[in-house]
Amino acid sequence: MIGRHADVCGPLTEELEDRAEYPRRRRVGPGVLVALVLGALSVTVYNPISAGLKQHASKLESEIFARKMKTSGRELWLRQKSRDGQAVIRADGAVENTTDIASVTAFVFDQEGRFIERVESPGGTLRDGYWEFKDARVLTTNDEPQAYSTYLLASNLDPSQVRQTFTPPESVPFWRLGETIDRSESAGLDATRYRLQYDVLIARPLLFVAMVFVAASVSLRFFRFGGVAKMVLGGVAAGFALYVATELMRDLGAAGFVGPTVAAWFPAVVGTMLGTLALLYQEDG
Repeated sequence: MIGRHADVCGPLTEELEDRAEYPRRRRVGPGVLVALVLGALSVTVYNPISAGLKQHASKLESEIFARKMKTSGRELWLRQKSRDGQAVIRADGAVENTTDIASVTAFVFDQEGRFIERVESPGGTLRDGYWEFKDARVLTTNDEPQAYSTYLLASNLDPSQVRQTFTPPESVPFWRLGETIDRSESAGLDATRYRLQYDVLIARPLLFVAMVFVAASVSLRFFRFGGVAKMVLGGVAAGFALYVATELMRDLGAAGFVGPTVAAWFPAVVGTMLGTLALLYQEDG
């Protein structure tokens, strides 16, 4: 009986050893495929749905609580031309999904580029063909400052175009980001945030693959080899490092310190390369 038991255990041990040496890249393959599929679906299906729901939620919140919601703390700059000349408009913020802007300062120039006046207002709204500023204060180089309850400034900007550009990037569906970028640039607005969001979505499938490689590098081994606590700690640390790198690069890209393409693709590319390197190192012993 002892001899037969040894004969059975011998092949079983050899089979387990062969499985332990089975190339990790073959075990990672299905996970990579699933990550690519999920990444593509999250960009093409989930993102448009979530963006639409976010817009609807923001609208409901604004109506229920009767408060204006700004897109961000970053100030806005617009450049326009009209039949009266040119104007540069600065605002502290904009109300989402509207053409309302807050804390406005407009610098008005004539057709030859000579300064005419400066308009200050706590808020303004873009109408068809003109800006409407409430409680405006107008300063010129020749006269004393004048106060107006309503001040109108001609504009060639399209209200629907400006309304779209005031929407946060997270509320714009993937399929409309390209159009929003073009509209923002034609209106003289900074389209960096929308370009960054577009590149982040395009890079998302590769980022999912990077997560698979990072997880595989710390999990594709048998528990009987020991070092379970070290393996779990390494996986948590690797995932946290990838998350921090992703958020840090995104903040740098939104601030303009790095290009949107670099900010979006750097975490995914570097994470994938490091995960692949770790797998190859473990496979070679």
